[in-house]
Amino acid sequence: MLIELCATSLYGCLLAEKYGISRIELNCAIELGGLTPSQGLLESVLEKVNIPVVAMLRPRPGGFNYTEDERFVMMKDLAYLLETDIEGVAFGVLNDEKAIDEAMTKEITDLCHQAGKKAVFHRAFDVIEAYNSQVATEKLIALGIDRILTSGRANKSIDATEELWNLNDGFGNQVDFVVGAGVKPHNMLHIRKETGIKQLHGSFSRGNYDVTTRGNGVTYQINPQSDYTETDEDQLKQIQNITTTWLNN
Repeated sequence: MLIELCATSLYGCLLAEKYGISRIELNCAIELGGLTPSQGLLESVLEKVNIPVVAMLRPRPGGFNYTEDERFVMMKDLAYLLETDIEGVAFGVLNDEKAIDEAMTKEITDLCHQAGKKAVFHRAFDVIEAYNSQVATEKLIALGIDRILTSGRANKSIDATEELWNLNDGFGNQVDFVVGAGVKPHNMLHIRKETGIKQLHGSFSRGNYDVTTRGNGVTYQINPQSDYTETDEDQLKQIQNITTTWLNN
């Protein structure tokens, strides 16, 4: 079983290595679904952490149907990312018909492979409506995608275990699947068993507080529960215990 931590800070990545997490998906602004990490964050993580890192390539929050200006920025970011010592790039590009943008997906995938990096199609997969998940998977395989991060087209993967099982059973010998969305220490073994998928992805985070978020009637609070989110060390400890017990049984 491989655990991938969706991390947004050097702190979180250092914890990931400390507690035996297998891989990091590095991004910023997880509260917005995750955006391209800054140069400083990425270089700091690569300097101080020795486990594989996949970098997010996403220029803005919201969906995945990008303007020409946004695509221009993405390709600039991609050129930089591919010069670093990352394992791969996580991205997703859709058109206004809620289908895979095959031309840009192929371009990014080919550039990743030319640089010796993995091409990972992220959860943009879960909002495709132009065709079913089997057809979407076939198209991504034909385009050369190495991994697909998916919840099985549900808000939480725990609600789509049959769909995930069918995807992995049908295509798992051609592309790697990673289960994301709602993966927690308490349900990860259940998800692993019910989907047959060996790679699990989660932020394993908690809300954090910053005394300067509000003042003088001004607020930068994103949601009522917390000022921002950060990797939760307690959850990573739980995961380490669970995976160690699972391996020994």
